[in-house]
Amino acid sequence: MNEIETSDIDVKEIIRILWSSKYLISSIVFVFSVLSVLYALSIPNIYTSSSILQLSDSDESSGMSGLANQYGGLASLAGISLPSSKGNKSEYIIETVKSRDFIEHLLEFEGITENLIAAKSYDRATKTIVYDKEIFNPETSEWIREVPSGRSKIPTNVEVQDTYLKYLSVYQNEMSSFIKINFSHVSPVFAKEFLDLVISQLNEVTKIKDLNDSSLALEYLQKELMNTQPIETRQSINKLIETQLQTQTFANVRKDYLVSPIETPHIPEIKSSPRRSFICIIGFLIGTFLSIFFVLVRHYFFNKDLK
Repeated sequence: MNEIETSDIDVKEIIRILWSSKYLISSIVFVFSVLSVLYALSIPNIYTSSSILQLSDSDESSGMSGLANQYGGLASLAGISLPSSKGNKSEYIIETVKSRDFIEHLLEFEGITENLIAAKSYDRATKTIVYDKEIFNPETSEWIREVPSGRSKIPTNVEVQDTYLKYLSVYQNEMSSFIKINFSHVSPVFAKEFLDLVISQLNEVTKIKDLNDSSLALEYLQKELMNTQPIETRQSINKLIETQLQTQTFANVRKDYLVSPIETPHIPEIKSSPRRSFICIIGFLIGTFLSIFFVLVRHYFFNKDLK
């Protein structure tokens, strides 16, 4: 009973202390709430464009996958790459999109570097990107930022890659072979256009690589065919030549060589972040807890009862 009475007295004492300091608590909570509102309003809207991709497949590619099992050993000796499984293709797509070489290829297109590094906000009235003028001057296309530690005035590919990967999300659905790819940016238009560029160049880069590899493989196989006498070996080489011709045909006649969108990128109408109401609530709660903690510490540790 004594413990219960002591507990009741302590709670009453705490309530009395807090009530006597209600103006101080209110002031602290008010300051934190105002700061959280100002911070939330200072953050630009971020828009996310997304797309769902499926692996481009056909009877030809399925047939070549079957030949990969039958003649994989011979092909590897010749340095020829045959189609792999869908799972491996999905992993290849994801890692290619994230790779530094692919990003360096994207940066060859005009406006990509400044839109990734220096974009500050989006003007809906003029439908243009507003750049941070302490970093980049859009009128002269000149980088004017203070050089960050370990960086150069003009952003390097490594620095751009960090920003690129920060706003890019690409993953495979565990229940299917579909690939979901998202890109976020202050400009909804650029988010959509950049995602279009990523998908188109993923197809283009892969197509060019496969065509080059296929041409080299055909050149090698045709030489081997001329120097080979055994019928069975010649038949195997002819099958490998057939796969390379099918690869070239498929690459030249199909626009979506590696992946094709089930859901094409769109211009988002609603921001994906920030959640300003959530930021304000967090600011209010932090102010409340800190003010209560401050009042109690002052009273019990410094013996200052604020009245």
